Amino acid sequence: MSVSGSNLECGHSLEELSVYVDTGEFSDPGHLTECPECQAGLASLRRLAVLGDELVNADIAAAGSGTDDWMQSILDNLRLELRPGRDIPVRPDTPGTS
Repeated sequence: MSVSGSNLECGHSLEELSVYVDTGEFSDPGHLTECPECQAGLASLRRLAVLGDELVNADIAAAGSGTDDWMQSILDNLRLELRPGRDIPVRPDTPGTS
């Protein structure tokens, strides 16, 4: 696949192919079945989408469920710190200011 800028040798762009992968819409669908450049571009974009999904899934799995002990400890401390209580009076540094 030879790409200059974002256009393939056949004149179509990677952006057009990306839209096709996402939506199935393409101005000349017959061209896609005949053009080796577009076929290679579509194959690459599909592989990229699969790899992106795998990375997202790995990040989600690594993040945990939020029920880990350390996360629960943080949430418990936040509950203690944020509970309503007495106001602490703060005096201004200079008299006459509020």
